[in-house]
Amino acid sequence: MKINVLGKFYKLIETDCPACNDTYAGSTQRMKQTITVQKGENLAPDQYDETILHEVIHVVDEELKVGLTEESVARLAVGLYSAGCRVKVEK
Repeated sequence: MKINVLGKFYKLIETDCPACNDTYAGSTQRMKQTITVQKGENLAPDQYDETILHEVIHVVDEELKVGLTEESVARLAVGLYSAGCRVKVEK
């Protein structure tokens, strides 16, 4: 699966992520162009989708050198998700 972020395709990797917990459900590696999230069965569907959005916001922040804090990224993800924003994931 892949996600287009600012014209670059990021590979979406799902993992069991044994180290993940309530505060960590995904990660981004901009130079490798990967976004890793806990598998869908490990998260509620809404949380899974919001985690992908959260990681995409990290990519945009890093690419555009905005300088968002983790708290700002988290708040933006919740707000944008609540407003209906979803990330298009291509197979």
